[in-house]
Amino acid sequence: MNQPAAARTVQQLTAAPSTLLANPRIGERLEEFDPRDVRRIQIGHYELRYEIQGSTLYLLRLWHTREDR
Repeated sequence: MNQPAAARTVQQLTAAPSTLLANPRIGERLEEFDPRDVRRIQIGHYELRYEIQGSTLYLLRLWHTREDR
């Protein structure tokens, strides 16, 4: 296990919600969820899906991209 890489990933995952609050529309919009505003961002080898509802963000899912989703 590469501990420095793991620590960087944890820092990136922990910082993601603050980044999204400042820039909620940076993620790619997922059209299959229309009319909901569901988006995704890639954080290292993880995908984070979230939904924008007015001024509120909901974190929907976080998983490793190697998982079959």
